[in-house]
Amino acid sequence: MSYPLVAQMFGAVAICPKCLESDNFRLTASALAASLTARTKWVILNFPNNPTGAVLEAEDLLAIAEVLRRHPHVAILSDEIYEHLTFGARQHVSLLNVAPDLASRVLIVNGMSKAYAMTGWRVGFGAGPAGLIRAMTIIQSHATSGVCTLAQAGAVAALQSDPSKRVQMCAVYERRRDHVLAALRGIKGLSCARPDGAFYLFPGVHRLIGRITSGGRRLQDDVAIAEALLEEAHLATVPGSAFGYAGHLRLSIAASDADLTEAIARIKDFVQNLRG
Repeated sequence: MSYPLVAQMFGAVAICPKCLESDNFRLTASALAASLTARTKWVILNFPNNPTGAVLEAEDLLAIAEVLRRHPHVAILSDEIYEHLTFGARQHVSLLNVAPDLASRVLIVNGMSKAYAMTGWRVGFGAGPAGLIRAMTIIQSHATSGVCTLAQAGAVAALQSDPSKRVQMCAVYERRRDHVLAALRGIKGLSCARPDGAFYLFPGVHRLIGRITSGGRRLQDDVAIAEALLEEAHLATVPGSAFGYAGHLRLSIAASDADLTEAIARIKDFVQNLRG
């Protein structure tokens, strides 16, 4: 949700191509092409995606790369921080894996927060054209000074750790994904695409809008639904409109099995007690 605000801070306007729930929220080449103009400066890709858990396949990226070749004035920021968190047979593919000819225009950003559960340590990194990295370094040195040495040492230890532990963590997320997804799809009034990566689910709550809670609150939009869940069911979610997707809620599965089971029960009870 920060990217549109960062663009606005620098006087730009964020254009968000619509990624449809029916497509598991994947970006299509046609949606991207329809959004690009002569004034476009950057395309930001965030896959595996927050908040939807969408993952792009190689064929998706091949088509996207073909669109980008027709717009040589556009730079690409590829946010791949969830690259190690994919489920089943899905594997993360970077744009540069399928289109190395775009390397002079691509900045890849990543970090330790997700795959290594180091969220509060705020360690990230980027890889891109030397001129861009030099400019970023100048800004970064004045904006944050630098990452503390303890966090740097922790990042080194994480990167040198046994990768099987990361695989085990991903397997736990996948099991939780399956459990929560089946439960949400079993609640009348909700829809939910299957996320193939990250650790979120993004259920659709369109059919709840306009109904009234047991506490007498009319649910005017997804923000009202998130507020009602918080205040009446004591369950924290994030409204999809914060990400440009009204009519959805973001749920995190980075919680214990017991907490997730309780959360599902509260959502089910909340929905079943709606009136109107």
